[in-house]
Amino acid sequence: MKFQVILSNEATDNYNFIFDYIALDNPFKAKEFTDEILARISSLEDFPYTGNEITKNERYISKKPYKIFYTINEETHRIEITHIRHGARDEL
Repeated sequence: MKFQVILSNEATDNYNFIFDYIALDNPFKAKEFTDEILARISSLEDFPYTGNEITKNERYISKKPYKIFYTINEETHRIEITHIRHGARDEL
C-alpha cells in the first residue's frame, strides 16, 4: 500500500528558500534542483523505509547537499516531511 506524503509548513518554507536561494544565480538550475528534491520525496510513497533511521519513526533521505527529514505513521500510511536542511547544518 502506498504512503501519502505531505510537507509540513516548515518543510514547505525550507523548500521555497532553497529555490529562491539558487534562483538568485540561476533560475533554471533552481527549478531543476528543486524538481529533483520533489522526486526524492515522491519516492517515499513506495519506499518509505529507504531513508537513514534516526529513531523508530524518524528518518532522512539525501539530495546532496540537503537532507530531507521525515516521520512515518504506519497506522495512517502517512509520511510527513518535517524539514529540509543543508547537510552542514545541525539536524535539530
